[in-house]
Amino acid sequence: MMRLAIENWWVSDFSSLMSGQTSKCFIEALEDSEIIRFSKDKWDELLAASPSFRRIIEALTTKNFEADQNRIFINISDPAEIRYATFVQHHSTRYNRISLYMMASFLGLTRAYLSRVRRQIVKRGHAASSA
Repeated sequence: MMRLAIENWWVSDFSSLMSGQTSKCFIEALEDSEIIRFSKDKWDELLAASPSFRRIIEALTTKNFEADQNRIFINISDPAEIRYATFVQHHSTRYNRISLYMMASFLGLTRAYLSRVRRQIVKRGHAASSA
């Protein structure tokens, strides 16, 4: 999984949209969602016709870029336990709605390794609370 778009986020394969090439990605909605599909020509028309829409898209694109950059940095620099803890912290109200398979993919882990990390955290939590 490359990106996790939460409520009120915008998700797209901008590379495909800008190049006109077939996307190498797909978007999967885990819950009821509104999907809007634009051709490159219609997208360009909409941006040209509405400066307000262009500003909104620029802000959303910047927000998505920052989230992607942070995720890449975390995935290459932090150990699995920190990645998982950061994920839970950032998605505290929704992480229970995401399958372990998708969470593992997003964190750059196998499902088995994510399960092991979660068990270790629980064990340490019990050990700390009984000490």
